[in-house]
Amino acid sequence: MIQPASQEEIQRRNAELEGRDAARIAELEAEIAARQVAEARLREREERLRLITENITEFFWLSDAAISRIEA
Repeated sequence: MIQPASQEEIQRRNAELEGRDAARIAELEAEIAARQVAEARLREREERLRLITENITEFFWLSDAAISRIEA
């Protein structure tokens, strides 16, 4: 027969779970913040490249050896 947990045990387990939740929430918030920074940097680089490509008067190309592709 399973013994019912005491009120103190229930409170202890609840506090432990809430602590885990708080730690995981903090981890997720840090991951989200890091991703937002990375996305902002990517948008800035894309904007710079777009401005260059729209305003350049010479011919140029981009190559990616990893995927054997050339864009002109």
